[in-house]
Amino acid sequence: MLIQITDTQDLQIKEALISSEQFAERIGLNPSAPFFSKYLYTQTLRHLATANILDVWETNDTKLFLNQHEDSAYLAKHMSGKQIMDNCNISPQTLRKLCKTHNIPLHKFNTIYKDIFIPLEFIEKYITDDKYITGYDLLRISSIDKKSKKIFPRRALLSVINNIQKHNLNSLLGYKELTIPLYFKNTPQPQHHVFLREKVINFFEQHVSINKVLNELSMRRSNLVTLLPNINIEIYTLYGSSHDGKFISKNDYQYLQTYRKGITSGGNGSYAQRNDKYIEYREKYYTKKQVMDYLSLSNDYINIVLDSYNIKPVEILQYKFNKDKTSLIYFFLKDEIHKLIEKQTLLKRQYKQEYYTIKEIKLLMDKDGSTSNFLYSYIPRNNIQSTECPSILMGVLKRYNGSKNLFRKEDVHEYLLDRKNSKNLISIEMADPFKEFIYKTEIILQISFSRKLIRTKDLWFQYVRKQLHATKTSNISIYINQLSKTSFHLADLLTKEIYSYSASSLNKLFFEEKSNIPRTYQRILYHFCREVYDSIYEVTQKAPYTLDKLTNPNHFLNQRNIDLSRYTYEEYKDLYRFVNDLSIHKLTAIQNVESLLKGNKYCNYDSYWLYILIQLTNNWRHATVITQIPEINLSNTSITDLDWLKQNNPSIDDANSIIFQVGRYVKKIHKTGADSIFRIADPLKIAFATAISICQLRANAYHIVTPSSNQKNTVPKTSPKDVGALIWLKTRHIVQPRHTAHKVFFKHFKHEFKFSNRKMNRTLTTLIWSVLRSLDAARVSRSHFNENSTMHYIKLDEKQLTHLIEQIFERNSFGYITQLLTNKLFDGLNIEKNVETQKMLELTKRFGDVQKIEVSSGLIDRLATEQWEVIDLINSLKKEEIQHLLSQATANTLYSKQEYYQCVFSRCKYDDITNNRDCTCCPFSIVNVYALSNLMDTYLKGIHHIISHFNSAKEGEKKKMANHFYLLWLQVQSAKLQFGDLIYDFVEGGKEKFSLLSQQLPKTKEYLTDGVY
Repeated sequence: MLIQITDTQDLQIKEALISSEQFAERIGLNPSAPFFSKYLYTQTLRHLATANILDVWETNDTKLFLNQHEDSAYLAKHMSGKQIMDNCNISPQTLRKLCKTHNIPLHKFNTIYKDIFIPLEFIEKYITDDKYITGYDLLRISSIDKKSKKIFPRRALLSVINNIQKHNLNSLLGYKELTIPLYFKNTPQPQHHVFLREKVINFFEQHVSINKVLNELSMRRSNLVTLLPNINIEIYTLYGSSHDGKFISKNDYQYLQTYRKGITSGGNGSYAQRNDKYIEYREKYYTKKQVMDYLSLSNDYINIVLDSYNIKPVEILQYKFNKDKTSLIYFFLKDEIHKLIEKQTLLKRQYKQEYYTIKEIKLLMDKDGSTSNFLYSYIPRNNIQSTECPSILMGVLKRYNGSKNLFRKEDVHEYLLDRKNSKNLISIEMADPFKEFIYKTEIILQISFSRKLIRTKDLWFQYVRKQLHATKTSNISIYINQLSKTSFHLADLLTKEIYSYSASSLNKLFFEEKSNIPRTYQRILYHFCREVYDSIYEVTQKAPYTLDKLTNPNHFLNQRNIDLSRYTYEEYKDLYRFVNDLSIHKLTAIQNVESLLKGNKYCNYDSYWLYILIQLTNNWRHATVITQIPEINLSNTSITDLDWLKQNNPSIDDANSIIFQVGRYVKKIHKTGADSIFRIADPLKIAFATAISICQLRANAYHIVTPSSNQKNTVPKTSPKDVGALIWLKTRHIVQPRHTAHKVFFKHFKHEFKFSNRKMNRTLTTLIWSVLRSLDAARVSRSHFNENSTMHYIKLDEKQLTHLIEQIFERNSFGYITQLLTNKLFDGLNIEKNVETQKMLELTKRFGDVQKIEVSSGLIDRLATEQWEVIDLINSLKKEEIQHLLSQATANTLYSKQEYYQCVFSRCKYDDITNNRDCTCCPFSIVNVYALSNLMDTYLKGIHHIISHFNSAKEGEKKKMANHFYLLWLQVQSAKLQFGDLIYDFVEGGKEKFSLLSQQLPKTKEYLTDGVY
């Protein structure tokens, strides 16, 4: 309750009270934080007191006090947003969505969600409940699937749930299927299927896995499974595909151990109890199973080894373990097996000294090392022969994925040294290229020329110095590395001065097409030989060898053919129309996802659709497309599920909300570089929003396991590896025309069309370059393209130019001049100064109403003057000039001195006047939408600054603060006119945060300038 008092001195229980600030600190808040809303905090305390949730005392001077132990009582029934987000590993956006969806009451002590509190009864019902664990936690505790390191296959979880229902184990494990899914820390998606933590722990404390029983009692699986029902021991099957997934109670296990004591240790089940011969043979011989264990061999190799060493069984017992099955037990002489074990030990020692297995080679490498280069490049290039591992050593050498190949240690050490040298070469750069070459050649690679090659060494070093001096490449270290490695072939292969050889001899040494010398080094050596010829001939006037007879390695066939083709302009337009056609792709993509979720065939249609849509306007590499598209939040859109998408298309606001999310993510992870540009042109926005929404809904639904009696038709396939968050295509393998995804997607397109990521990139680069040339922006933008790209371009007429700009680039700019240019282009009428001035005055009045802060008349006069200059400029332009200017702005080719801001002038007109004026508040700025991230942050800081300092400031300072804030507010209003409430998505807390803060702005209307308000 809320109790009004005169003063805390009047309270007899003063010692039992704490201040509201102390209460805040005790429940985990920081009331001294810069942006902490004390107004909202006190309002929430009063509200909770009125609702009888807290007892609060309020003095005449509005100070609040609470009981000494009120914090403990409150925390026992409530939890902070920070605790909830940490416990569940969810974002503020997800928490906000849950609270809104389920109408969860919030105690808003501050504007950010980490400082809200929620009653535990609602948390346990709608968000998370500590008494439950997920099915994935059950799998981890039980170690059912040891192949998965972190995330177990949904197939395993589905199998467990089906078995629990099939064998009526629900109450034993506390299994429950929730109507409303809950969130858990180690699981990225909300879970419908949960288990009572206490019952799961009790189960695994009171039961033991069949695998443990088999290992500890040395029994065969078939024997144990047959024995258990005969002695009335129940098996609890959670996961039928693994012995770790089947359990018996510990009481039954103790009984089984007692039962087994009457049977010969290591024998074959109950058969041993009633067969005297078995007991006799077990004393004299080894069984085949024992031999397998001693030699560490599997069934695949034990017979091969026994046959190769001519070891035969001395006795064989035949028995019927059950009515339908007859088995044989083989016995071998112990002396023969002991000798075989000795031979294995000696052979192992020999092979360990001489060879490495692939697994051992991997261990010798760094953490990032891969054996692929060794196996598929180094070995063939150096004609290294592998040795097959003897069958008797198959179980005792550390092999990798069943590989039988062994490699001589000398070959491996040579490779590792070569690999180490290559890494060292890459890691070292010096200011002087020639000194870098000397260091890498003589110190790292330790290459030395013999005394017979003194003149050759001088000629080679002179050649290298000359080449490095003439080279203009930005990455000169790569060229230095090539020269250093070429030095090895000169020093290693030559036995006399290079000019002493004939042309045919040099060809045999260096210039054979099938030589082990890499093609790059051959070309360097060929050029060097030509330089040597010129040097020797110039001094002696004699040819050292016949130059024309040297084999030119540049004429060798390419080791790999590089496709440099492009799609034609017409092919690009046809593909654009096809990929953008919702009537073709939307339902097909949805149906394919539904097929996946039912456990049926899935051909990645939604992923491939999204993949190609992105490439129509972004020349990204294959892996970049897949890995850089993040998961998206659909809570701010109309899109709810796949059924909604079947009947509806996303709106343009929905599309912009989604596109801006992706754009902000790409901007955040790539501060620099070409890949940081993400654009979706206006015609593609609805299709893109549809495709990416289907992908997101698929990812969401894929994490929710729904068991069914018909398991075959409901099991989704194992979560794919090496794919993106949304685009489930392999990052390392480009989709080829022969693959199902390509065939199905282009089934209704042109016959035999083949989509290629690199071909599309080259096409898009050519089209963009053609647009830039047509806009006379080639000089500014040529640095963004390589020389080969700029050699190809299409001459465009005005219609084609406008069409391409609309198809490739997106119109996401705002600002005062942008709006006026657009109005003039479409209306064709001159802009009236007095009308625009009146609009500004009306806007200023609105600023006073909403923000409650005055603006100086001097600022209004300055803004009016600058806006008149903008109007004069626009009125002087012809329609064609305006169209050209807007096209340049869309293609991002106008002058810019500040990121995300372009200017209509070729140089800032205010630099000399205002000492490098900021573009943020300039009326001539054409502002890109992604500038909103910085703009909204600045605007938010401005609001906090006004709230914190305005009332205590002097009158002149108030004017200055208000003027600065008004300029920011104008830019925000311009953006809001263009993008609506989407602008609030660029700040954590969204529109709700701004609404709460606006209520706290100081009231200063009485100071407003005459004629403005």
